[in-house]
Amino acid sequence: MSVACYKSQGTSMQPFLRDGDELIVNTSPAILYSVGDIVLYRSPLFTQPVAHRVVGRGDAPKMFVLRADAYPMMTETVSQESIIGRVDYLRRNDAVIRVGGTSATTMFNLGIARYYPAVLSAKETVAGMLLPGVSCVQRLTLYKALASRFVMPDIRVDRPGGTEMARVIATVRGGYAGSVDVEPRVVRGTRIGWVSSLYVRVRYRGAGIATRLLAVVEDHAERADMRELWVELEKGKRAAEGLYRKLEFHFVVPDDGESRDGRLALRKIVGSGSPAQGDEDNETRR
Repeated sequence: MSVACYKSQGTSMQPFLRDGDELIVNTSPAILYSVGDIVLYRSPLFTQPVAHRVVGRGDAPKMFVLRADAYPMMTETVSQESIIGRVDYLRRNDAVIRVGGTSATTMFNLGIARYYPAVLSAKETVAGMLLPGVSCVQRLTLYKALASRFVMPDIRVDRPGGTEMARVIATVRGGYAGSVDVEPRVVRGTRIGWVSSLYVRVRYRGAGIATRLLAVVEDHAERADMRELWVELEKGKRAAEGLYRKLEFHFVVPDDGESRDGRLALRKIVGSGSPAQGDEDNETRR
């Protein structure tokens, strides 16, 4: 059996694959892929190989429908030639876990392929019903004090697909807790960091994770020679606006910070705050 090792990146296969897992992939050409198998494949949508689950066969021979477990709407149909191999093992925290290649794992994976979307749908429904009460508790000062003391996230900076964008990811006990993206742009001749996609899982809100993520973003921006951080928010997102204002983001001119499409634009000066001469020309040539 020929094998290859790849590092899992992202959260699309949680909770079955975690960001940072080492995937041990069976690349034997004799494999017969089945519904439920987790496979590593090359996708035209991504620069790096992707691990998703087989959930069906395409209309043509040797075509497979693949799905992200955490996002059931994220499917892709690929040819068998695009599949690198089947994930049979993963290494996590010095433990090796078997996830494919046996009768037991085949039955388990088949069940996940067929029923996990319904489980996620039920979970989302229950979470939606409980969210107002949970949010009230998470706004309590005592809850925030306890959560910030006992929820200790590990935070790292990744570069998805080798792009200039940086993704700051928080994990708690190896599981995804939240993330935020920042990418370099030039606005009015100044090199800035454009902040987007800030998200913290409901269970970890109130523990200060968003603040820690943005602190790492600011540190990354200074190291990457970005002079300002910018973010756009939808009007009415009072919690998000309050967070950024607390972290000394201020409305961009015009004074009310409202852009043409009705969104709010805020910025924060980082580092020296004075653009170096030639930054605009250097960025334009990229």
